Amino acid sequence: MTKATTWTMAAGLALAASVASLQRAHAQWVAMPISSSADPDPLVRPIGLTFAPGDFKRVFVLQKGGQIRTIDLTTQPMPALQPSASAFLNLFSALRPAVLSPPQTPANNSDERGLLGLAFHPQYQSNGKFYVYYSSTTITGMPTGFNYTQNIVEFIVPDRNNPVADISTGRIVLRVQHPTSTTATNHNGGGLAFGPDGYLYASIGDGGAGGDTGTGHVPEIGNGQDTGRLLGKLIRIDVDSVGPAAQGLLWTSTNAASTYDDSIVAYAVPADNPTLPVVLYGGAVARREIWAYGLRNTWRFSFDRATGDVWLADVGQGAWEEIDFQPAYTGDNAAAVAGRNYGWRCYEGTVAYNLNADPNPPGENLCPATYDAAGLTPPLGVYSHTTAQANTNPPRKLTVAGTNANILGCSITGGYVYRGCKIPALEGQYVFTDYCQSTVYSTSINPGTGLLNQPTSWSGVFGGSTAVTPNVPAAPASGGCVSFGEDAYGEMYMVIQSPANIYKFVPTASGTIPLANPDYNRNGSLEVQDIFDFLNGWIVASSQADFNRSGSLEVQDIFDYLNGWFGGCAG
Repeated sequence: MTKATTWTMAAGLALAASVASLQRAHAQWVAMPISSSADPDPLVRPIGLTFAPGDFKRVFVLQKGGQIRTIDLTTQPMPALQPSASAFLNLFSALRPAVLSPPQTPANNSDERGLLGLAFHPQYQSNGKFYVYYSSTTITGMPTGFNYTQNIVEFIVPDRNNPVADISTGRIVLRVQHPTSTTATNHNGGGLAFGPDGYLYASIGDGGAGGDTGTGHVPEIGNGQDTGRLLGKLIRIDVDSVGPAAQGLLWTSTNAASTYDDSIVAYAVPADNPTLPVVLYGGAVARREIWAYGLRNTWRFSFDRATGDVWLADVGQGAWEEIDFQPAYTGDNAAAVAGRNYGWRCYEGTVAYNLNADPNPPGENLCPATYDAAGLTPPLGVYSHTTAQANTNPPRKLTVAGTNANILGCSITGGYVYRGCKIPALEGQYVFTDYCQSTVYSTSINPGTGLLNQPTSWSGVFGGSTAVTPNVPAAPASGGCVSFGEDAYGEMYMVIQSPANIYKFVPTASGTIPLANPDYNRNGSLEVQDIFDFLNGWIVASSQADFNRSGSLEVQDIFDYLNGWFGGCAG
């Protein structure tokens, strides 16, 4: 370090007192595109976004056709998308031929198969392990009535500083067979996340088609209520242990070419998973991997990183979308948390859908006759597809706060409880949207009622008149949000599939520098060393030190950086 550099650092620190008084009040926010279809090598049907624990420099984006690509958040003036030719992981060959058609993508949006989920092991920085959830073709020996599988597979990254996975390390953890039908390419689930307990959770759809009926669906009760199979469930497994073998229809093995085998298992069932009752007409033995059931197609679920609570957005049939909730599991509240039944297909939302009248004896109902009957856990909130739909059961139909306007949609897209620091207006709020809308909603639990507060509508976040300074307009969206995501700091993103766009939630008040991060060394915390590193970068003309992204290094960059650092918000 030169004397000139040392003097500049000291001068910069002396300026801190003057810029600290310039702290702005956080106000409105917008969703700003950080990767778009205009890229020369764009994303193709992105379907999800997440981060690796301990990696504050990048996020990982799933493409439905089988690739995982990184976005480098440290590059200027905009984040850099990893080239498709050197993708973090490419599973295209694993998904062909039944799932994919060229160019490496499902033939249309109504085909919901593909690469759907990604979760990094909590000890990723030491063991390099991550897990994906994808659809693949039939394998020899599958039972009659099933024609493809959902797979949870483990991979390893040898060098975490150069994130490219070794595809040869693939280890199949679990396979779930999917029913055969020309219309049953949907309801695959696909959510993956590690809970605060270190176990892997996965959401699995009810098997597709419609109404949880048809080939591969239990005629009397549907898959969602059958505790003997994993379709229509949230499961919880231990990927760090093996055995004993689970009972029931099981697809696991040590290689992708294996045949059906119900004796091989590549995970363990946590000892505190619930023991569920065997449902009449269902499987002979209840599967102990099941953590919650009575779900149709959860898209998506997430853990509140501050509390450990679980939020599940369950897609409805044709009338109701619902938001389900599970308090954080503490180890001593299993009776209240584990094994919850959310009601599908008996109920859609809290309205009767198929109460499964059994002719022997005539009039016998296999579902509770009312939703508030013992054994069912109601959603925290529901919203309808049309204004004509009425809901007389708790919870009340969600409407936009202050306007009583209905939230009308077609397919809920679940998000996260916001725990970043850039958007204080969203702190502690559950953020979600609908695939058929371009409006973002946020809500929270009313402590008095235990139900959701009427949501706030953030319809202006894509407004064409709002410009994110400097020089990056917030492009409008017209629905099609398929996922939300978080980075390691807890900041939030949206994934639009067509046209392919990734948006980041950024503040827009005067003085804000979107995407600029005072955590200059990207280690997850603000330290005095960040100031020294920034000023040194400014002296040597590093592009990263162009804090206000004006295209050149100026003294104003120093003021803006120090203002951000003293603001105490990294992300």
